[in-house]
Amino acid sequence: MPPIFFSALATEAFSTEQIGEIAPKAIANAQESIGALPDTVYDVAHDPFWARALMYCLLIDSDNKSVEKEQIDLLNTWAHPVTYRAFVQLLRTVKTLPQHQNLVILEMAMPALKMQSKPQYQLFKQNLSKLFNADNRVNLFEWCLYRSITYCYEERTLPSNRRLSELRDEVAQVIAAVCYAGEVEDVELVYKAASEALPDLKLTCRKGIDITFNELNTALNQLSRLKPLDKPKFLKAVAASIHADQKVTVREAELLRAISDTLNCPAPMLSPISTE
Repeated sequence: MPPIFFSALATEAFSTEQIGEIAPKAIANAQESIGALPDTVYDVAHDPFWARALMYCLLIDSDNKSVEKEQIDLLNTWAHPVTYRAFVQLLRTVKTLPQHQNLVILEMAMPALKMQSKPQYQLFKQNLSKLFNADNRVNLFEWCLYRSITYCYEERTLPSNRRLSELRDEVAQVIAAVCYAGEVEDVELVYKAASEALPDLKLTCRKGIDITFNELNTALNQLSRLKPLDKPKFLKAVAASIHADQKVTVREAELLRAISDTLNCPAPMLSPISTE
């Protein structure tokens, strides 16, 4: 399968004027992506039971049959019976969709996921963790999905009083995650783009791009407390660093979504093209 990039369309989608707000072009792109979903997915994404089932489908590792069986067995044991039946009905359809549609499904399902009661949400959250850990590792998409869902559902009470100037190291860690997500060869180019977006921060290029999810969680937890006017500035710098090589991978788009959800700062949904 050819890689999916967000190249020509990404130039407009990543216009800095669209960070922190939803522009008409971004809405049109989102509508186009949603319209490409099968009716069997689109029609059920607004129901909490089916929305949970869709998230479970996204996490099934169909490339590893032993892990897939363990994950399905886990859901059969722990998921609500109605959700499990919905999961069984949806699994084959969801797993045949291209990878870039994962974000579209998450976007569609998020309002319904927010409608869950606290007991429903706690069970759902536990089941997500069980699915992640079935293969004893967490990949970037799993981390992004979990981060987006938990930050959209759970209330945060810490004050938004941090300045970007106080969080230079945390910003650098996020840019390192961008390099990792995009498998970037020219790391200096990515840091240069971020530095130009945040000239007062005087970012320095990290020697390596390795970063653990614990480090990324810690960095984003601090950045989520940025002052309101600093959040779009930071997100614009992330967007600039992602687009520094003139293409955006699916993993980079997933990372941007998780970061924007953490900040509660809107970012446009990207429209993908496939390149050989």
